[in-house]
Amino acid sequence: MQLRLIVPLFLLLFMPATGICSQQYTAGPFIFNVRSQGENFYENDRYVTVARNFSSQEIQSVLGAANYWAERIGGNYAPAIIVNLAKVPYTPDGTAYSYTPDTGRVNPDLYLYLVNGTYFSPNPVSNYNTSIGFIADYTPNTTRLLMDDNSITSTISHELMHALGMIGSIVPTNQNAATWQGTNWNIDMSFGQAWASRLYDINGNRATQDMLAFNSATPTNRSGGDFVLPQFNADPTTFAFGQISFFPTFHGPAVDALTNGKGMPLMAGNGDDYKIDGGNVLGHPALLGSIMSYSPLRNMLFSELELATLKDMGYAIDLSQFFGKSYYPTNLGGMLTQDPNFALGNAAYLAETPLSVTNANGFNSSASYGVGLHVYRDWLTVIQAADISASGFGAGGIRIDGTNNTVTIPGGTTVAANGSYGTGLLASYGKHNVINLQGTVEATGQMGIGAHFGIGMANSYFNYSDPDTLTNSDNRYFYTKMNSDLNGPLVSAFNVSGTLRGSQAAIKIDNDAHVAAINVRSSAAIYGDIVSEWNPTKYSRVGTQYLTDLNFGGSSTPGDTDSNFFMRYYGNIVAPNGMRLYVRGGALSLNGTANVTTASVDAGATLMGNSTISVTLNTTPVTNAGTIAPGNGIGAINIVGNFFNSGNLLMEFNARGESDQLNVSGMFTNSGTVTITPVRDYYSGTTSIPLFSSSSGSLPTVADIFLLSSSPTLQMCMSGGPAYTVTTIRTPNAYSKYGTSSNSVRVGSVLSTIGDIAVGDTQTLFNALDFSARDGSEVALALGQLSPQAYNSAVQASLDAERMLSATLLRGMMSRSGRAQQDAPTANGDAKSGERSVFVEMYGSTQSQQARGSAIGFSSTDSGLLGGFEHRFDETGLTAGLHAALGQRQAEIRIDSDAQSVTEYLHIGGHALLRPDAWGGVFLYGQGRLGVENNKMSRAIGLSDYQRTSRSDWIGFAGAANVGAGYERRLGAVALGPIVGLDYTSLAHPQIKEYDGGGTRLTLDAASYNSLRSGLGAQARLEHPLSERLLFKTDVSAQWMHELLDPTQTVRAAFTGYEARKFDTKLTSAVDSLSLQGNMALVFNSNFKFSLNAGTELFRPGYESLHGGLSASWRF
Repeated sequence: MQLRLIVPLFLLLFMPATGICSQQYTAGPFIFNVRSQGENFYENDRYVTVARNFSSQEIQSVLGAANYWAERIGGNYAPAIIVNLAKVPYTPDGTAYSYTPDTGRVNPDLYLYLVNGTYFSPNPVSNYNTSIGFIADYTPNTTRLLMDDNSITSTISHELMHALGMIGSIVPTNQNAATWQGTNWNIDMSFGQAWASRLYDINGNRATQDMLAFNSATPTNRSGGDFVLPQFNADPTTFAFGQISFFPTFHGPAVDALTNGKGMPLMAGNGDDYKIDGGNVLGHPALLGSIMSYSPLRNMLFSELELATLKDMGYAIDLSQFFGKSYYPTNLGGMLTQDPNFALGNAAYLAETPLSVTNANGFNSSASYGVGLHVYRDWLTVIQAADISASGFGAGGIRIDGTNNTVTIPGGTTVAANGSYGTGLLASYGKHNVINLQGTVEATGQMGIGAHFGIGMANSYFNYSDPDTLTNSDNRYFYTKMNSDLNGPLVSAFNVSGTLRGSQAAIKIDNDAHVAAINVRSSAAIYGDIVSEWNPTKYSRVGTQYLTDLNFGGSSTPGDTDSNFFMRYYGNIVAPNGMRLYVRGGALSLNGTANVTTASVDAGATLMGNSTISVTLNTTPVTNAGTIAPGNGIGAINIVGNFFNSGNLLMEFNARGESDQLNVSGMFTNSGTVTITPVRDYYSGTTSIPLFSSSSGSLPTVADIFLLSSSPTLQMCMSGGPAYTVTTIRTPNAYSKYGTSSNSVRVGSVLSTIGDIAVGDTQTLFNALDFSARDGSEVALALGQLSPQAYNSAVQASLDAERMLSATLLRGMMSRSGRAQQDAPTANGDAKSGERSVFVEMYGSTQSQQARGSAIGFSSTDSGLLGGFEHRFDETGLTAGLHAALGQRQAEIRIDSDAQSVTEYLHIGGHALLRPDAWGGVFLYGQGRLGVENNKMSRAIGLSDYQRTSRSDWIGFAGAANVGAGYERRLGAVALGPIVGLDYTSLAHPQIKEYDGGGTRLTLDAASYNSLRSGLGAQARLEHPLSERLLFKTDVSAQWMHELLDPTQTVRAAFTGYEARKFDTKLTSAVDSLSLQGNMALVFNSNFKFSLNAGTELFRPGYESLHGGLSASWRF
């Protein structure tokens, strides 16, 4: 309500004095002068005594509303406009009002201050620029996007809008007329010109000063003036002659841009007698839902359209800071069309042409009550293709006020209202709306609601009539439209396949809103409670057919289900009177409480989790036609009420005797099956398991139960209840039957003997083995990893590396001491009698063995430094010396996971070559060495989530000896002949105990490994002078090597802690092979020689190797 008055200054002399003081509060451009109880102030030709005080909570609500306006139009202005605020005595005229003294200026002081920058002090008689009076007490409760019309926030915001200039513009010519019909009423632009100058009547005539709006000569004809108003009880479905809009309208560039030139409709009167007065007519928008209107429904603070009127009046307001995008009817305020579902005159709708759009406008604002997308129309299909971030207090992401709209938030789009009391998505008026959430909607701030469905009006679902409809055309329009607009569910389907979050609730349905279905589909994630206050049974004409169906696991195809659906929901479903819970397909893990009307699990669907389900329809049990599997693992489902099972109850238990629980407070009726299955655990012996409890009915017996174990190794059998027992059996071949080699079979056999006595992490190992792949494939892989075969391979790699080192040393010795041309011993680089030499060689080798038979594959590399000293003895043809090798070996063992060994070694030995000239080319050779090795081994075992790495360190010993003989025959520059020899290698290690690997650790017995190979072949040497001081030499050899000892290397081991249960793994290497060696050298001045050597072994199945070195020697 808005009142105006010119106050004579002489009345100051008669103002009563008071000792009671008011308090002042500032917010933006406003100074609130809050009156105290008993205080007097002057208003509208009279003194008013304050009846009650404002509480501190009420003051905070007042300031919140003031800050709302400060954000929009007054944030940069100092506090100056004084607002008188008081609780006044009760009267039957209304509940609150605003009063602005007529200053004689064309616009209110607040307008002049904020638009023109001109400040006028208030009249000293009143000492305020505007006054707001509370006749009734409004609630100080915190408000949100779905506005409480009975709140202080909405009331103060409403009254301040009047102070900004949205004021009634019709005044009587005779202030003293006995009735309002007894005088003419004219348009008055002398006060509030910014508003009044933009008004148009229902025929499209623009208002002018003193334009006649009501002619008292025809008091029964309310539309008899030049500024035509709606007739008494005008039919909203029928045009009068010349009429273009049902309501008078406000026009301006900003408003017309939003309404396609239709303008903003204005209410033309209010009250039972539809009177004309100076405060209501043309001072309130005719927008259903707006708190600025006097429509039957007021749940919306201010729309973008209402803010646009301020822009058109001259206020500096950036609409994009408060609204991202708004969609309005194409014929806003136009005539209605009769709804064929109702009797003539009872219901009508605003006809609309369907429109499909993609909204690419994003929104990022911290303004209070801002909205990213507002759908205020019907038949709109909109895809919100850009992110929305409305982070201010009470702000919202998307708001829907209309019928038959479809709003889609696609994947990748986030709609967020994360400020305090934020609302991600709000549907607050209409029917048959569909919402598709594929992206993200969230409201994570204090008291945030992800998706809110509510209208804010009692009895909103039904045909509703009011006495005002007899005379008041405004109300007739609204009620007629509402009867059609609300004849159906507010939301037909809320389809969730994205993410929904809310700190207070993920979904909230108020007691006046029917949501027909909430469909939770694949990929959905819901964080927060689901709350519904809807209770159709309290209405006489609505029954249980108007409940909300909460469907999990449905499909976008009607009637289909999604077998791939899975969702884990942690939250409560609080909907005791208006919601049915269905698990349609796939699996739902429900963790929390569910208080619903009914609950059922459909065939093919699964209900899991830890929950308590209560049903309020006592005659209807919780039903299961699919599968109920309590827990996420071991867990419990409690049913408060009766339970009927025609499907399967999948009950799990563990080795400690803990089991799933299905507890029914009412009658338990079972006509389905019960399947009991062990969870992944370590089992041995007998386990007792409780499963069911009920106050009455027939609990399942052992005859109803099918014991299902997915274990590839365990056998289980069950005995009768009610305390059921399960006995676990491991057969002797439970693990070995999956072995793929003799080595893995031996490991499996030992595991069977340990299975029932395992402790510690070994139990965890058996847990992983016993519940691996049902076909045993993972057990087969694990047996190879668990065996000590990595040590076999490391042994074989060391033996082969020792042989390569022996071959390298022999070839170098032959090259340094050989002679081909005895007639020129000093010129060709051969050793001279009594000479000494030193040599050094960088060497390296690589070898690789493919898996073959019981042998696993490996690859290794060696690198090191070989050096020594030699002396040639006079006239004997003997060359002898000492040598040492320092190196490192790395081996990678291929056993379906990572196994590595690293060896650092030092070897020291002697070598000799006897080749007297008198022997005519016959020679003997020999070498021997001993060494120490520092070894490290790591074995990674991976079986599902059982991941361990066993490690070991040990000091080992190595030795090698090589003897042989040969003959060379000279053929010019070439010498060639046969060669024969024996090659012995030995390794030894102490007991090895692994660490770090938990149940996979091994203890290896001390052991030694020996190899003796014979060699028979030939060699050839070539010498060629390149110059007087430079000689080129090369030699090659080939020998057939044959193993004379047992070629099988055996590692004997046991799992640590179970040393009495030993097992072997064996690796058999090839018996025969061909060894090839070669050397090239350059000799400088008979003293310095640089050589390159290489060698390999062939014809060992699956084996490849290459070794070589670069050496230098100096003879002196």
